Amino acid sequence: MNRQEVVDLHSINWPQKCAYCNASADGAVKAKSSAVKKARYFILFLQTTSRVIELDVPVCKSHRIKAAVASWLSQRSMLSLGLGVLSVFMVLGPIGEVVRFLDGAEQINTSTGWRAFTYVFPITYWALFFWAKNNTPILIEDQKEKIFFRFRSDEFANEFGRLNGGT
Repeated sequence: MNRQEVVDLHSINWPQKCAYCNASADGAVKAKSSAVKKARYFILFLQTTSRVIELDVPVCKSHRIKAAVASWLSQRSMLSLGLGVLSVFMVLGPIGEVVRFLDGAEQINTSTGWRAFTYVFPITYWALFFWAKNNTPILIEDQKEKIFFRFRSDEFANEFGRLNGGT
């Protein structure tokens, strides 16, 4: 059972420039953040209250797909958290193989497909994770009573601050 508190940020003034390259923006992509604010445990289920922040970030035509994919991959969600935890546990398998090999085990009793998956999945997950974090035009950091934006472009950040009363 999940409840969501949606934060209204429609009063933000966005520069009419691409958040990547400062070219003229001709579209927008959704940047989204969801942070659990309260969790209550019951016998058979967990009830959470989350704060969801969604923003339409201006981008140019040439960066629209890249920004959309990176923004989607970098969203904080229970799915991404679960996949990250799974990838960490999967790394323990190959580490265990190395330890058993160093202890003198002659043959490891896992299939080649499973062994390949335990290497490929964590590498792919973390490569996509870091690619997305580095290529998202704006990262939203929701910390208790304040919301912070981390901009990819310094020029865009300065213009954003000027339009919204910052320094």
